[in-house]
Amino acid sequence: MNGDRDTIEENLRLHVDRLAGLIGPRTLSKPKTIRATIGYLEGQWSGMGLSHSRECYDAMGDEATNLIVERPGTKRSDEIVVLGAHYDTVFSTPGADDNASAVAVLIEVSRLLREHTGKRTARFVAFACEEPPYFNMDAMGNHCCTKCFENRLCRGSASMRRV
Repeated sequence: MNGDRDTIEENLRLHVDRLAGLIGPRTLSKPKTIRATIGYLEGQWSGMGLSHSRECYDAMGDEATNLIVERPGTKRSDEIVVLGAHYDTVFSTPGADDNASAVAVLIEVSRLLREHTGKRTARFVAFACEEPPYFNMDAMGNHCCTKCFENRLCRGSASMRRV
């Protein structure tokens, strides 16, 4: 792992500030904020040398996008461990606590582990559409992402919220 406590804290604060302060409320009804969020996340991962993919899907008539970084495992690459966080917010809040804080942790963990290769495949996912009106619907990003495991086994997952 690469990083000291001060650098980690500084990065976490920066990510929350960019997402909640600069971008603000992130909902599909405000497409500019979603584009800005996707651009920020992709920029962070690209800057770390991590390749990523987009999983686009229909969310009640709008296009939603999950962002995925996958690090193949060495011995059990068909087994996946997932760490995720949703990047959208409720309409009326900038979402520092729910959920820019968890997205910041997602970015930082992926940075810290970028040179680590595990036995199992690691998947880092920034989910769309976890807040109303999508909550508890098939349009939630984490529901759509689980469909993309194909014939692979999910051996563990954590979806972070309010960290």
